[in-house]
Amino acid sequence: MSSEPIKMKQVTLKEAETGKNMIIQTLPEGWKSTVRVFRDRYRGRGQPFLVTTSTLSPDGRSAVFYNSAAHYRDDHLASHEDFSTDLYGILYRKIMTSEKYLEDKAALELKEVTNLRLVKQSDWAGNAKKQEELRAKKEKEYGDDPNTVIDRVYRKGIVQEYAFERDGYPRRRFYSILLEATEIAVWRDIPYQITAILNNPFMADISQLALKTYPYARYDKNLGKWIYTLSYYVDWTVRQILIMDVPEKESQQMYSSVFLPAVNAGTGYADDLIKERDEMQQARDDRNRKKRDEISRERIAKRTEEKRARDEEEAHRERDRQAREKLRQTQKEIEEIRKSAYENTRKTQDRVREMWTDTIRGDTRFVDKYGGEHVIHTYDNYAYKSGSSYVTSDSPLDHGWDWEELEKKKY
Repeated sequence: MSSEPIKMKQVTLKEAETGKNMIIQTLPEGWKSTVRVFRDRYRGRGQPFLVTTSTLSPDGRSAVFYNSAAHYRDDHLASHEDFSTDLYGILYRKIMTSEKYLEDKAALELKEVTNLRLVKQSDWAGNAKKQEELRAKKEKEYGDDPNTVIDRVYRKGIVQEYAFERDGYPRRRFYSILLEATEIAVWRDIPYQITAILNNPFMADISQLALKTYPYARYDKNLGKWIYTLSYYVDWTVRQILIMDVPEKESQQMYSSVFLPAVNAGTGYADDLIKERDEMQQARDDRNRKKRDEISRERIAKRTEEKRARDEEEAHRERDRQAREKLRQTQKEIEEIRKSAYENTRKTQDRVREMWTDTIRGDTRFVDKYGGEHVIHTYDNYAYKSGSSYVTSDSPLDHGWDWEELEKKKY
């Protein structure tokens, strides 16, 4: 390594294939940088692709690497084994710390080396202050929703130094990371029917069965009611992933003169990257919106088709009901016609039989003014009644006021 002091300067790194300005970094003068853009690596909201930089020293023994940020949301209710308990008694999934993140990253990237060990770790200045600022930002963002609880906000920037050997040569690798995470839970009231069971001391067995429907239920003393966790997620952001790999003998000088200045200066996005990022994110949003619209239209079409099928089925049932009613009414009318015809036939037969019987016997039937029927043994057409006495004649007679003229019955 040269004894001359290393000079740092801010440079704008271009993508060789497109010539676009992508990354702004503070790097040593004379080092050669390469930019790679993986446009098929979605890194979350606002990070539609992965950008990496590799910067090599002139002798090729030292290198600085950078990975662009990632932002994503972990949407699920974790198992009870992964839960921690906060001051309010709510169960949440544990957040992965910056330390754990870098330990896993180092173990993955340096799995081929030997004697890997963590040598030192240091925290960024202002972690606590920045964490409170992040909490205030998140509380403002979610503060309008009374059913949303921000359990914990985590923000920590750290630097870790690892020692290892590669092909028998001792080396050091430095990692820098800033990890932000927010635990967010959305709760709802438990239905009053279930609450009535939970509040009844004589229904303990049933209460246990009821709670199986709401495995994340709890009684909130402040609210004075039973609630349950409807959804839970962790909002993650990982940025400032800067890595330096150097020979062990040069590690402390490189750390102080290259790595720390690069970390403190930060890494920014150039205009071309921001423009392309926004365009890709907008295109992704448009695709997602189009997909949501298509799904919505499909759902509307499905509901419309289901309603049409239900209406058609209902209309079919109504037609069947009307046909059955018409058939029942027709059968009723036919039965009434048959019954009426039978009654008329029977009455006709009775009249005929009565007429023959009266003719054979020599009787004639007369009706008084009250509708009473009188059978008189006569062939005369006129009859008169006074008490129990009858007088008949083939022509009208005048017997006085105490005789009632009877009317000849019409068969």
